[in-house]
Amino acid sequence: MMKIYPALKKTALPILAPCGFTLINGGPAPEHYFRNKDGTRLIFFSYDWKLLHRLRITFETRGGENMVGVTHHELSRTFCPSSRMTYTTQEELEEYVEAAARDGVNIILPYLDVLEQNYIPNTKELEEKIKNDPQKRAARFAKKWSMKLWDKYALNRLNDILDTMRTDVSHRKEAFEKHEEEFLDLAAYYIGTACITNPDETWDWREYPEGSGIFQLPKGGAPLFRPLKAWNYGREVETARIRGLTREKTESWEERADKVLAEEAAEREERRIAREKRKLEQEREI
Repeated sequence: MMKIYPALKKTALPILAPCGFTLINGGPAPEHYFRNKDGTRLIFFSYDWKLLHRLRITFETRGGENMVGVTHHELSRTFCPSSRMTYTTQEELEEYVEAAARDGVNIILPYLDVLEQNYIPNTKELEEKIKNDPQKRAARFAKKWSMKLWDKYALNRLNDILDTMRTDVSHRKEAFEKHEEEFLDLAAYYIGTACITNPDETWDWREYPEGSGIFQLPKGGAPLFRPLKAWNYGREVETARIRGLTREKTESWEERADKVLAEEAAEREERRIAREKRKLEQEREI
């Protein structure tokens, strides 16, 4: 098994230390992390058997009004180039964590800084606005966008529709205030199985011991969770997107796995060739 801590110490620490981060050794547990001086920013590195040739790298904010976080491999490649990197050797692991740390400093942490200030939390007030008349909201949304009530295949369109309302992350809160009513119409359409097919079923507000609460749909789940996640994290986080069914032929999991493995092998070969080229150039300079 390749060793995470030596790789972090060798390649990631020189990048993160100047930004005020300290490397914490997780000991026997398969997790190590970087912490800034006041503990408001954490970066976790750990093994995850479900991830093929990748680590689970999580960037989180703590202590502010909104606690937000992203996982490295779930970021869009166009937003964070290193999010699709993989490794099979210790040398590749070092390159991988170095790239993740560099993108963390240049891309991910600045993104979280701005997102923290523009984050729209799920509140009782917002859900009350949908709960008052979800059928009317969903129908209004469907009519405006020429969509059927309730079309599970059309849910993929909701991301494109969100793009017409949502701006870049630095103005996302301002955009939400401007488009709040239309966003709630979209959310009502998204949760149409409860809003439309079961119009007589009520939503219950469930209080928790600490005094906070959340609406529960008849079959469980929070109505605004997915639409708000898609709004807040935008196109930057692939897993934040609203997903529906597709009428296109879907690949089997074996076909998808073979394709991913082939792409990863090609990328590793490109990096190997680049390393060999750098070594030759260095030898010529000597």
